[in-house]
Amino acid sequence: MKGIRHTGIYVRNLEAMVSFYKELFQLQVVVHQKENGPYTERLFNETDMEIEVCKLEFEDHSIIELIHCQNAADDLLWNEKIYRCGRIHVAVTVESAGEMYRKLKEKQCIILSEPCDSPDGKARVFFARDIEGNYLELVEELGREEK
Repeated sequence: MKGIRHTGIYVRNLEAMVSFYKELFQLQVVVHQKENGPYTERLFNETDMEIEVCKLEFEDHSIIELIHCQNAADDLLWNEKIYRCGRIHVAVTVESAGEMYRKLKEKQCIILSEPCDSPDGKARVFFARDIEGNYLELVEELGREEK
């Protein structure tokens, strides 16, 4: 294996989610396209499948892929705990956990924990949800002198 290609997040409102992620993490849109037809139908094993995809790139070239399915049912349970089996989160390295905490609160995102230092003193971490409820782990890497 070569590595993880991207992290895909299925979204309700693509425009709002693209704006949210671009602004929060200063990401660049590298792909924005609609996909339908035989390939998409076969891939998702659905008829009349149409998706709109937006790939956002971080400074290190890692990618978050936001996907909106035109005919998707919204049947997810968003009130479950983050540690429930099957839940995923996207971990993002940030310059300042405190600043990111403040930005997410300003956007009225659900904050699941306050920034706290890891036991080894190498990171300051907290969990939150994006504007559609997807789990985010925000990680500030700490220098040895800061613990």
